[in-house]
Amino acid sequence: MDTNVPVVLEKKVTQFTICNNEDGLCDEDRIVVSLYDDGDGEYVQVHQPGRYGDGNLSITADQWSIVQDAIDELLS
Repeated sequence: MDTNVPVVLEKKVTQFTICNNEDGLCDEDRIVVSLYDDGDGEYVQVHQPGRYGDGNLSITADQWSIVQDAIDELLS
């Protein structure tokens, strides 16, 4: 690596947390939308850390548009 060549850094958003304003990050129904890259290209993971059990994700009709916006923004 040539130490005389400046490294170009960028800031990249890799996660959104969608929650109600009252409970914030303690909201048990919060939805986390994250961007990952395991070397085969970027992909999105959506999960609810406050939910336990079979791993199902519960997204209401009211939540869907903001979840979709978060996914679109991470992939753009």
